[in-house]
Amino acid sequence: MAKINRTFDIRIDPSILLEYSTLDSFATWFSQTYLGKLEAIISEEEEPQDDEAHIKTVQAEPIVSPSEQLRMEKRKKSMRW
Repeated sequence: MAKINRTFDIRIDPSILLEYSTLDSFATWFSQTYLGKLEAIISEEEEPQDDEAHIKTVQAEPIVSPSEQLRMEKRKKSMRW
């Protein structure tokens, strides 16, 4: 409960778990009660950080074992007339 309180900057008394004793019932109550806080945190996570703005996607070459490489080379040679 302490981590939830810190993360969302709220104060939930642990006794709430007596009323909402399953994770499902607590999650439903929490999401309805603190919808605004949840939306704010989600929107913060969706914004790209400065570091992420410079990340490029690159296509990597497949990793081929030496034995597979030899097999491919033999196949290429046998296809040549």
